[in-house]
Amino acid sequence: MAVFTGRTFEGYKLVDVVASGVEEVLYLAERVRDGGRVWVRTAKLVEPDPAHERLRQRYDAEKTAAVKVASTGGAILPVREVIELDGVPAIVTDIPKGRSLNDVFADGSQELRLLETLPWLRRLMTTVEAAHNVGAAHGSLGGRAVYLDEDRVTVCGLAVMEGERLKQAMLSDVVALSSLMYHATCGNAPRPGFPDTGMPVSPEHYVDGYPASLARFLRRRLAKDQAADPVENAGIFRRSIDALSVDPQFRKAAGVVDEDAHSQQVVIQKRKIDWQGLKWPVALGGLAVGVSVLITFMVMEVRIEEAKMSAARPTAPTKLAVAPAAPETNPRLAAWRCVHARFTRLEDGPIAPRGIRECMRLAPHVTIDELRTETALILEGLESTPRPNDGGISAAAGYKRMFIQGPDAVAQHVRYRLDRDLPIDELERWLAANPATQNKAVLTTLSAGQGKVAAWSKRALQRAGVAPQRKHR
Repeated sequence: MAVFTGRTFEGYKLVDVVASGVEEVLYLAERVRDGGRVWVRTAKLVEPDPAHERLRQRYDAEKTAAVKVASTGGAILPVREVIELDGVPAIVTDIPKGRSLNDVFADGSQELRLLETLPWLRRLMTTVEAAHNVGAAHGSLGGRAVYLDEDRVTVCGLAVMEGERLKQAMLSDVVALSSLMYHATCGNAPRPGFPDTGMPVSPEHYVDGYPASLARFLRRRLAKDQAADPVENAGIFRRSIDALSVDPQFRKAAGVVDEDAHSQQVVIQKRKIDWQGLKWPVALGGLAVGVSVLITFMVMEVRIEEAKMSAARPTAPTKLAVAPAAPETNPRLAAWRCVHARFTRLEDGPIAPRGIRECMRLAPHVTIDELRTETALILEGLESTPRPNDGGISAAAGYKRMFIQGPDAVAQHVRYRLDRDLPIDELERWLAANPATQNKAVLTTLSAGQGKVAAWSKRALQRAGVAPQRKHR
């Protein structure tokens, strides 16, 4: 092992060993010129070794990634420079603020509530997504590379890559995000059950009331056989998590119901039960539950497919089987008649994601978000639940919550106002007064697309002094 403690190299005095791994060792160092503290990571072996050149390339790639991802607003650990310690390559970085996820997990085995973990998990997903968009990835992302400091999330070790190596590293990052989310919300690292089914133990085994839709999604990402997994990068992963908001159980666990819904006092009176009168309410409640579960998994599968297709940029037009034109003059009505028909034809069995996609082709302008919103209204009517009112929430609080929810929520709001020529200057003033890293990361994600929302996001980034990055091809 290289022993550099107490020595000075290129203006950095190595003070102490912070951590040691198989190939590398991490030092706490002091800048000679001003006494500032930094980290210096270098090879473990001081003798000439073929691995040194590979590490040198990795450090250069991390330095390039730090510039690219930071310019998008991603919360990546800043890299100062790449130096040499007696001919051995080394990388100099800032010291991340807060504690590593490994330390957080080591504090105890109790799970963190989804309500508490979802905000920083979204920031982690957004940062990794921004990295994937500019051709960077980690490849071995774990709790030691993620630091939490109140609401700040810092990711260490992202590097620029190309070709098949980048593709494999992005897939590895998706598995890592699933593992970190599983561990954070269950209090246990994913491990195989008995008998081994190829997937980790269901989170519902550890946490009562754990959202079944989230458990199913995470277990599929952590399955041993990943050959056919459509979640290929962090962008699709983040959009898939956003799609889970159609699940009432997920919304409740994430705190949406607790925050918006009005509590009602229940008074129990002793009287004769009118079973005949309860027959229709019970049937209606069963229908609502069935529709809710169906829509949850249906939109989940369609959303993953939609995110995958939107992430790809084909070089030639793709021919799709288009459903026959609807006889109605209103395409939106045609799509809903098609969906309704699939619900009522019970002999055909449950509706499949492919079937809902065929219906949506009758109205190409209808988005998954609009489908989700309108099905939520249908469920609301069936369940006779009062609609939550955000009238008492300030605009600033509303904008903050919207950006925490992610790029899709922001895009829906901006598109609505732009399509109707409504003023959007209030949101722009809020962005100017709140130049948070999370806000810039969301704008950068939106700017990589096309259309009105992407153009508006690019202008907003330019006003904030951030040059929008081109999406990596």
